[in-house]
Amino acid sequence: MKSRERVLRAINRQETDRVPFGLFGTSVENEERIRKYLNASSKIEMYNTIGLDIWHFFTPLKYVGKQRYYKGEKADFWGITQKAYDDGDSSGQRPLAEVLSVDEVESYQWPDIKDFDSTDFEKQLWMYDEFA
Repeated sequence: MKSRERVLRAINRQETDRVPFGLFGTSVENEERIRKYLNASSKIEMYNTIGLDIWHFFTPLKYVGKQRYYKGEKADFWGITQKAYDDGDSSGQRPLAEVLSVDEVESYQWPDIKDFDSTDFEKQLWMYDEFA
């Protein structure tokens, strides 16, 4: 059974040959370590060697909207700085931490799907369509 079919069958609560799985929560660096350990020439070879069913997209959509800031520092579309991610725990930066009312939540500049470019994501979907 191919990976894509296995995942779709599991979602539909149909019998599969095994439980489908992926590397959720694994960083780019750790995927690279696994690839090197397995002596795989590419990420797709590593996935096939391990038997992964779900392709892990690290940056499926490219943010092209207005630059955001958190306390004067450049931030991503959620309002989180790169430093927070580099530290390994972005929970220390909470752009809504001081919000006291529903009106303040509603006036927050939430990310909008129109602020993203999906061109690379669409290419990857076709390149790795054997996976879920």
